[in-house]
Amino acid sequence: LFGDEGEDVLIGGAGDDALLGGAGEDLINAGTGNDTCAAVAPASGCETAF
Repeated sequence: LFGDEGEDVLIGGAGDDALLGGAGEDLINAGTGNDTCAAVAPASGCETAF
């Protein structure tokens, strides 16, 4: 978190997540996809939710 990548578990699913400064794979609500959070243009990554 906060500038580094790490494993994150959200709503019953595990995936690689990068927050505030990096992009990584994120699993949200059982749906997998590439997620880009903060500091990185949202358009530079794909996100699948629900």
